[in-house]
Amino acid sequence: MAETGLTRRTITLPAIRKALQDLEEALGGRDALIAALAHAPSSPTTDDLYGLLADPAHASTSLAELCAQADVPPGTLLKTFNLAELTRAQAVALRQMTRRLPGVIEDLATRAGPHTIPCDICEGRGASTPDPTPTDPNPGPIPCDLCRGTGQLTRSGDLERQRIVVEMAGLVKRGGGLQIIQTQQTAIMNQGAGGSETVQMAVQEILGKAGLRGRGTRLAPEDDPLDAETEGLDDAV
Repeated sequence: MAETGLTRRTITLPAIRKALQDLEEALGGRDALIAALAHAPSSPTTDDLYGLLADPAHASTSLAELCAQADVPPGTLLKTFNLAELTRAQAVALRQMTRRLPGVIEDLATRAGPHTIPCDICEGRGASTPDPTPTDPNPGPIPCDLCRGTGQLTRSGDLERQRIVVEMAGLVKRGGGLQIIQTQQTAIMNQGAGGSETVQMAVQEILGKAGLRGRGTRLAPEDDPLDAETEGLDDAV
């Protein structure tokens, strides 16, 4: 094990010991190092070192000597430490994000449809008081012209938010219209020259699988190519 021999030889150098001691202090000390490595994935390379670090019997043993005993190069220790810290940070961030997620989803769904917001001019009060003038030193509040005294403004639903909500609900898959058209064209080509009835049956089968047969309502604008395809086929028949 050439790497282990090199580690044990270099670890005896005072400069290397001092560098690792400074590194340990910069990372927050032995306790901080142990706490971080607790989140590292299990590895035969570093598990022995972690055990030595956590053993109270080695509390006064230098980090350099422990690395030498566990046959772990300092570079490997640093990579493991970085991975452990990143794993812990991601877990904490994910926890914070998921705790806020219900509120985000609720706001998204609310803004996807018609909703009200506080008036920008009167800040939801429904009225505002003009500045005093020489002719009217004590003006009274007057209804807001923008919201007409209600304090609220009605906003239409946002199309992009509507698409996101519908996709999250599993009602529509992104790119579904294109997939239906491609499947339809492939099925018709596979039917061959079987006459108009064969083509019509293929189209109806495709639409039935897509849940579109017999619907009187139109799809979203991005799905209009499907209507054009089916209408063209119906005219040809």
